[in-house]
Amino acid sequence: MITVPTTLVLGAGASKPYGYPLGEELVAGIAQNKFELVNNLLQLNFEGDVIEEFRRSLIESGLGSIDAYLGRVSRHGKVGKSALAHQMLHYDSGAANFSTNWLGYLWRLIVEDVNKPEDLKENKLSIVTFNYDTSVDRFFVNAIRSTFDIATQQACEYAKIIPIVHVYGSLPTEQTLQRVAPTTPSLAAIRTTADRLIVLHEGEVDSDELVEARQFLINSKIRVFLGFGYLKENATRLKVNTWIKDGTWAPFGTTLGLSSGEILRMQRLFPATHPVNPVAGDCLAGLRTWVNHMTS
Repeated sequence: MITVPTTLVLGAGASKPYGYPLGEELVAGIAQNKFELVNNLLQLNFEGDVIEEFRRSLIESGLGSIDAYLGRVSRHGKVGKSALAHQMLHYDSGAANFSTNWLGYLWRLIVEDVNKPEDLKENKLSIVTFNYDTSVDRFFVNAIRSTFDIATQQACEYAKIIPIVHVYGSLPTEQTLQRVAPTTPSLAAIRTTADRLIVLHEGEVDSDELVEARQFLINSKIRVFLGFGYLKENATRLKVNTWIKDGTWAPFGTTLGLSSGEILRMQRLFPATHPVNPVAGDCLAGLRTWVNHMTS
């Protein structure tokens, strides 16, 4: 079990092993009309020239991030968020193999010495995610249901033992008797999802979600950044100085794909007295490296 109070902070890299895109891949999919984006936006009553201008401008901006783009070009906010919702709902529907890689490894730690679902409460784990997808949420419910052979509704209740906060909103899900599943990317679902997602520039520093996220971090001894992009604005909103103080442990973080210079730049986001303990690997490598600190 995870017996040491631990908070995992998830970025896009944490969802990558399960079929979700990184920022530049999401932009490329919009440019390539992935999942018949243009046709669906037309059915949502966007004009063809508006759609094409948005797609062309997004690519030519060179920003590599739809969040960064919409923060600068507000006139494309409505079509941009609809495109974002459309793409993410389709990625969510195709995502798979949640029981593998780091999520599977984490689950096996969670259920170690746990024979009844009631005993999941002995785990001291919380999760903060900057991702829209509900891969972690759905995996936990379905894993609890299958591991303990209980009904889906019961599994949903037990899954609340491991709190998860989505800082910028989340994709909708559908619950059946057998499992919690992604929402079918219908036109109605795209409209609803576009309204519930928060892009970076819309985020409020003291939103309920960010306040809750910071409380998780304050209450934890171990703070682990998995697949995190270390964007300055996100780090600022976490108010690092409120939970990294004298006597606390420095955070841990994966740095897959970052150069030595980029790692040094990332370290400037944290107090000089508590630099991040990095692992130059993926999320699974990070958890396997730090497992001894999370368990007793």
